[in-house]
Amino acid sequence: MSPGPDTREPPAETALTLLGSVGMGRVMFSRFALPAVRPADHIVDADQLIIRAGSGISMSADSQAATYEADSIDHRTRSGWYVTVTGIADTATDVDDLAHYRRLLRPGPSEPHDRIIRICPRIVTGIEFIGPRGTSERTYEG
Repeated sequence: MSPGPDTREPPAETALTLLGSVGMGRVMFSRFALPAVRPADHIVDADQLIIRAGSGISMSADSQAATYEADSIDHRTRSGWYVTVTGIADTATDVDDLAHYRRLLRPGPSEPHDRIIRICPRIVTGIEFIGPRGTSERTYEG
């Protein structure tokens, strides 16, 4: 049996950079007082997490706590990372902001109830899986 991967916690700034390197993750929020998880497209813009909320993401109110998770893991080499951001989610309403975010988000199917949601990060955590000991390089200096 091969040894398990080494792990390392990147600093919050590095974790946000890793998050910005992929375009899709999962948003977790409360729906009818129960946890819900849905896939979503995202970008990181000026230290805020911006997600496209399709009809499946029915957050009940603005200023609601939400958590977002994304990852990039190679199961063959047992290396990669995941990042989790928790903060307060609000619907973006400024016309200029909406146009800016829609330009940056990956094109996807437009839905009649699409919303752009901003999550202001309060807690940013992550884990980098280095791979079996001594088999891969770290992706950042820490």
